[in-house]
Amino acid sequence: MKIFSNFREGLEEGEMTFPDVEKLNQTTAPIEAKEVIEILWMDHAIPEWINIQVEDYDENYTYFSLECCGRYSKLSNHLYHIKEGYPPFHSLSPALPSDSLNEDDEIISKFDINWNKQ
Repeated sequence: MKIFSNFREGLEEGEMTFPDVEKLNQTTAPIEAKEVIEILWMDHAIPEWINIQVEDYDENYTYFSLECCGRYSKLSNHLYHIKEGYPPFHSLSPALPSDSLNEDDEIISKFDINWNKQ
């Protein structure tokens, strides 16, 4: 998980940042869901956007990477990805091998998510 502490100029009312928090700009080792909540929840606020992507897997777990905004809010109107239904989360696809898509960019075959790491 990675929380970005690069903040845009001029926070709006209801937004906050935590520039002195050490966990910002740190990448964690794999952790359980409960620990993710403990890291992301600060002063009753959450990151305004969280990109989630399948990163890896093994016989026991699927590993997701989370990239998180450095701006936090307690207000839902500051959260991104509301139309997607699970604000502030935005699901990203892993890199797709070129032979898994047809000419219409439709997925035509399953692939190992680690295909590009081999």
